[in-house]
Amino acid sequence: MTILYFSATGNNLYLAKEIGGELVSIPQAMKNGTTSFSDDKIGLVFPVYHLSVPSIVAAFIKTSHFQCDYLFAVLSYGMFGGAAPNELKKIVSEAGTSFSYINTIQMVDNWVPGFDMAKQKEIDPKKKVDAHLANIVADINASKKWICRNGLFAKLATKIMLKRKDGSEAAFAQSFTVEDNCTKCGTCAKVCPVGNIVVENAKPVFDNHCIRCLACTQNCPPNAIRLPREKSRHRYRNPHISLQEIIQANKQ
Repeated sequence: MTILYFSATGNNLYLAKEIGGELVSIPQAMKNGTTSFSDDKIGLVFPVYHLSVPSIVAAFIKTSHFQCDYLFAVLSYGMFGGAAPNELKKIVSEAGTSFSYINTIQMVDNWVPGFDMAKQKEIDPKKKVDAHLANIVADINASKKWICRNGLFAKLATKIMLKRKDGSEAAFAQSFTVEDNCTKCGTCAKVCPVGNIVVENAKPVFDNHCIRCLACTQNCPPNAIRLPREKSRHRYRNPHISLQEIIQANKQ
């Protein structure tokens, strides 16, 4: 079994490790030009962005070939996942294949402008991640065929969100500010999955192809990277995943 994953703050790396098999980082595969994957089972594990599929994952799927008997996906979401599974099916269908299994799992919502990370950590146990994940792993091990369905409201919400998102990612990185406690350690550049950050003589400099994963601000050791209207200064990384693992998964 091969698991292809994308993870900015560790949630989906944790899911991928718990599901098992050979783990392949999507940013690393794209960097290395690896586009063909063959195994008895192949899984995609990634977070929901904008109630849909992250642009980096969509681009990866469109340029990759999956040869397997059982293709599955596990999508993590915070407050609401919208119709992300439906959007994923469309992307894969256009690439000439189809899924045997798609499921979602609710975890910490790490969108700093919308949620206080300290409060998210407090309510995380209520989401019963490990129990839900155990059910998903059992399904995959049994090669269960099932795809979660999206209702009309979810589809409408995703449609609206995608319209709002169009053209906004390029400008988003320019909203970051870096405080004077920045140590120029370069962690932000190392965890950025798209190589959007460089550390020059002074502070980190952000380019214009940010995908809004927030890996830079969530993983900054001195907590020096700020966003407008963030709910608090608290930051989050999955407690089961180390910073070095996230660096290794996303380094360019």
